Amino acid sequence: MTDSLADRPAARVAALLAASGVDSEVLHRLLGPGSAHDELMRGTRLPTLDEATVLGAYLAVPPSVLLGRASAPIGVSLRLGALEGVEDVAEVVGHAAKLLEADRVTSNWGLRIASRSLDGFALALDTHAMTAGKKAANRLRAFLDIGSQDPIEDLAGLVESLGHPVEHRLMPDQVHGLAVQEKRGESSAWVVLVNAGDQWGRQRYTLAHELCHVLYGDEGQVIIERADPGDKLVELRAESFARHLLLPEPGVRSFVEKHGPVRGVVAAARLVADACLYFGASKQATLNALRGHIAEPLHSQCDGMGAGALMELAGRRDEWKELGRAYARDVPSTRLTTQVLSAFSQSLVGIGTVADVITCGDVQAAVQKLERSGWTNIMETQGAG
Repeated sequence: MTDSLADRPAARVAALLAASGVDSEVLHRLLGPGSAHDELMRGTRLPTLDEATVLGAYLAVPPSVLLGRASAPIGVSLRLGALEGVEDVAEVVGHAAKLLEADRVTSNWGLRIASRSLDGFALALDTHAMTAGKKAANRLRAFLDIGSQDPIEDLAGLVESLGHPVEHRLMPDQVHGLAVQEKRGESSAWVVLVNAGDQWGRQRYTLAHELCHVLYGDEGQVIIERADPGDKLVELRAESFARHLLLPEPGVRSFVEKHGPVRGVVAAARLVADACLYFGASKQATLNALRGHIAEPLHSQCDGMGAGALMELAGRRDEWKELGRAYARDVPSTRLTTQVLSAFSQSLVGIGTVADVITCGDVQAAVQKLERSGWTNIMETQGAG
């Protein structure tokens, strides 16, 4: 009997890649140099789960289509720079999938930490993306009783309180962050990863950006500079949301008024630096929020400085550097760590699951970390994981 294309899932994947204009060069950039790209293009093998998740995001199709089965309910939104030079994205997405698995397993054992309800919170559905993002950010602040002039000091804690684990970890330079979604019946679970190698203000901006994707349930897609125009609307909404969540207009106006007149580049640098450190935002995001509050020539001068130089001029370099050191490290999800350690102590999961959450899969490092925290007989405490 002759095989039809429908009987050969790997061939269907190859046909889909070809029809979508994906070639070996694109696969190399998305999946890194270690994958057997030619085999995918020839239809001699199916992608792995990691590869299917990234390719599904890029092609805007469910990963299940690429895996040749009816289920695989993971979608991903990646915040990337230019496509060129992006490598090892599949490994990062695969790690996020393991975090979702750990959350699912501990949830099934009844160990999921209660989250703050968003019942009654209304998203903005304006057709103008920037307006929708601004309104949604302002509504979320009001719903969570965050003052319109107050900074959000613990943004990761806020996102985790809504039920979404947040992990900071080193990732490829062009991957700023990602939110990975897993369908669970009628609901969804999300995990958010932020690149600990980015400047600290960008990390917070990325986290706010990804929170917007989570709240709106945006379909997973790889966001790159060459993204389709339709994708840009979703991104514009997330960018506007991040800007107004971190730097609300009433708070910025009040801050400027209290700061006093801005005359000269030193005064302008002080305003930018002080606002940046107060609201916890990047230099660029702060400058964007201050446009119209600083004379254009002074705004341009500040825009032309590096962040370090601007902080030096403003006399705030030490604080800036200290924040940089604090953020430049891997930080596992507090929420998910609590869940898996509770399950581990009851022998419901094994050390491998714990390692996935607290040390990016390094079992030896996880054992050492637990021992330093007072755990004993760790390797004997094995269970379902």
